[in-house]
Amino acid sequence: MNLFIGTGKIMSNPRLCRIKQKVFLKINIILFNKKKKMYLYSIICFIKGKLGIHLFDILKKNDIVIIEGYIKIKFEKIYHNNKSVKMVTIQAKKVYNLKRLVF
Repeated sequence: MNLFIGTGKIMSNPRLCRIKQKVFLKINIILFNKKKKMYLYSIICFIKGKLGIHLFDILKKNDIVIIEGYIKIKFEKIYHNNKSVKMVTIQAKKVYNLKRLVF
């Protein structure tokens, strides 16, 4: 796993889900990219435990956040098209909401 720090925009409302008796917060985020081919990366961010429950009340759609965590890249195969798709997930440790920060 690699350490990841990035700025992104939340594209869907955060959802709480349970997997094997553990609570996770699932967020779809778009990261900005300066390369010519892909301007945006769509990723899925998972936040575990009490931090996820706390952030569920705070985060909303279209908020801009800074994420610290671990990044994981998987190749998954879609069977109806027979193509492999790169899926990027982030296990977040800290999330900062830029709209609510006071400097």
